[in-house]
Amino acid sequence: MQKTFEVTGPVELEVRLASGEIEIEVAEGATTVDVELIAYDEESQQLVDEARVELREHHGRPHVVVDVPQKRGGFNFGFLFGRHGIVCRVRAPHDSLLDARTKSADVSVRGTLGGANVSSASGDVLLESLSGGLNVKTASGDTRARDIAGGVNVQTASGDVELDVVRGAINVASASGDVTIGEA
Repeated sequence: MQKTFEVTGPVELEVRLASGEIEIEVAEGATTVDVELIAYDEESQQLVDEARVELREHHGRPHVVVDVPQKRGGFNFGFLFGRHGIVCRVRAPHDSLLDARTKSADVSVRGTLGGANVSSASGDVLLESLSGGLNVKTASGDTRARDIAGGVNVQTASGDVELDVVRGAINVASASGDVTIGEA
């Protein structure tokens, strides 16, 4: 599934994907939000077909929602025979905001977000740059961010946290994960 929305300036991105991969690219000068959902097996394709991808207005700002329903019960043997699951790719304007909710999907962002709020049970979070703040809540997923202009709040049980440069306040709570801060 592919959808494109014409926008002016940064948007709020709301992505809900239980498992798979969430890949965000934020680009300077972009005037569209491009969403692509790729399914690698039959069960995942059914979920993509049922997904809600829409543009709406929220507090005077464009709000793009990508909501993929969760898999139903049962065991999927697809993982035994090659690639499986769902990849969500989004290209959006520079300084867009991200709100991602996942159980085990990895979240990776290239470019500069305006801010990010990520909640995951076991998915890893990899961010290049934020002009605002970062909030991450995870049970076992690792969090890595290169350059954050705002504050950082990370809560994890066992995930590792690696922050290269943070120019705001830092609050990291971890039960057993490693915490590395390069420059604060």
